[in-house]
Formats: sequence, C-alpha cells, structure tokens
Amino acid sequence: SCITGGLALTAVSDGRVPLAVGIVILAVVAWLISVVGLNAILVYERYAWVVFFVIFVIMFGETGRYADSTTPATATGANLAGGVLSLIAVVYGSSASWATVASDYYVHYHADVSRVKVFLLTTFGIAVPTSIGMVAGCVVSSALNVRPDWETAYQKGLGYVIQASLYPHGFAKFLLTLLVLSGINTNVIGIYSAALSFQQISRPFSLVPRLLWMVLSLAGILALALGGREQLNQYLQSFLSLLGYWCTSYIVIILEEHYIFRKGDFASYDLDGWNDPSRLPHGIGASVAFGLGVVAWCMGMSQTWFIGPLARLIGDGGGDVANEFTFVVTAMAYPPARYLERKHFGK
Repeated sequence: SCITGGLALTAVSDGRVPLAVGIVILAVVAWLISVVGLNAILVYERYAWVVFFVIFVIMFGETGRYADSTTPATATGANLAGGVLSLIAVVYGSSASWATVASDYYVHYHADVSRVKVFLLTTFGIAVPTSIGMVAGCVVSSALNVRPDWETAYQKGLGYVIQASLYPHGFAKFLLTLLVLSGINTNVIGIYSAALSFQQISRPFSLVPRLLWMVLSLAGILALALGGREQLNQYLQSFLSLLGYWCTSYIVIILEEHYIFRKGDFASYDLDGWNDPSRLPHGIGASVAFGLGVVAWCMGMSQTWFIGPLARLIGDGGGDVANEFTFVVTAMAYPPARYLERKHFGK
C-alpha cells in the first residue's frame, strides 16, 4: 500500500515527487496516526472508507464504457487455470491476513456481542471492498486493449494510468490525492498490530515500549516498500501470496483447537493464565503442524522466484495451489500432534 500510494503521489506531482519520497511520506503519516492509539485509528477507519467508495464509483462511471469484454483470453486450458489459481492466491492472501489481527480491533466489543453480527460485518467488510477493487482493476486493465494512451500511462506507473483514465485532468489529480490516503489507511493497521504482536512474543519483548516497536515496524515497512518499488506486480504477487500461506496454517490451527479440543466452548480457556507460561500450552502441536504446513507451501507455491513441484504440474507457468495443499496438510497434522502434546504435558 505504501508503493501504490507513493505511485499515486508521484502521478499527482507529475513526477516531481520521486516514488521513494512518496513512500516515506505515506509511511511516516501512517506511523504518526498509529502512535496516537486505537481510538484515533477507529475514528479514521470509520470514515475513510466513504471517500474511497465514492472514488471507485466515479472510476466505474468514467472507465466502464471502455471495458473490453470481446477480446479472447490469451491463455487457455491448463495455462488459464494456472493463472486463475495464482490470482486467487494473491487475493486470498490480502484478505485472509485480517484473521491474524482482528482481535486487536475487536477487543472494544462487549463480550456478549452477537457472533452472527461480528461474522457478517467482518465477511462483508472484507468481501465488498475486495470485490470492488478487483472489478475496477479488471475494467481498467481490459480497457488497455482499446486505449493505447492508457497503456502508455500504465508503463509509467499505476498512478499515471488512473490519472489518464479519469477526467477532467484537474479532477483526476484531486481524486488521486484522495487515493493517497488509502496507503495510509492500510499501513496504520499494520504498524499498530505489528507493535502489539512483537510485545506478545515473549516477556522480554513485552518490556520494550510499544513506541519502539512501532519505530522498528516503520523501518521494516520502509525497507520492504523501497526495495520493491520498481517491481510492484511481482512484489505484490510474492508478498501477498506468502501472507495467505501462513494465514491458512494459522486459521486451521485456531479452528481445530477451538472446535476439536475445546469443544467450541470459550469457558474451557484459562483466560486468567494468558501471561503465565506454566498455565499455557507449550505449542509443540501447533509448531509441528505449522512446520509441515511450510513444507506444503513450498510444494504448492508459484512465485516469480520459485515454483513448487505441485504448482509446476499446472500449465507452462505453474498454478499456485499452496493454500489448498497447506489447508489439507495442516488440518491432518494438527489433531494428532496436539493430542500427543496434551497427553504428555496435560495441557
């Protein structure tokens, strides 16, 4: 998001603001909002979506007529299937990552809040904006076939093609300026949750002030964004897919622990012992299942830098089946591993 926001800022300035500078500006602003705390984040997120929704509606209205639905796909058969599987892996990775940080923001809900309500709000809160963004991308990318000027702008950067596809020019710049905020929007959550996660790794880590962890998180975001700024598509494909792989293992382990070993009963958790190692599980079963899941990642992934043996079987360029294979392997590995852990240690 820092890269895409930086690209928008570069386009707004007609190239006068280098991409690297734009990335730094977005990351620092997001960091400042995160430092203020959860209340500031919730207020920002509560209203920011309205701006982006209006922008996408305008984009659909101005670009929809140029969508090319007649040109046949260049890929067919197994190659098409491989491309679709890899796309699904990227989209899933960007959405599934919310599962690992949701508790950081749902903590302000009352304990008796409706589970159905939370489920529906979460599901639609992820599915609707993801679908809107995906369809908008499909519309504009398909229009590149009939709008060579958009294709030329796209070669300069994502921000330029958005600016070229909207009119009038001054209004397009205004919308791009607002879109810059989207880069802030997602990084605020990432920085805040990363700091909390670091503090929860171990007791020594919890002694480090959250502000310092936020500074380190900012440094990590800047390093990743600046390092991948020149190859946005490859960077997003690799990074988002990797997010999906480990989120799949995480989700499966949490669900099986809750429904198989806890019988779906929250009363079975020792909530008072959340920070007492002697009362917490050792995590051996989870570690074994997660480790086997990593093997499944490597076998099923299709990345620009590595294609696993299973992925290589689908089409000429491979098809990403890491999430599906990881789901199966983790689901099969965790129950026996956790059973043996509970039998030996009693917790």
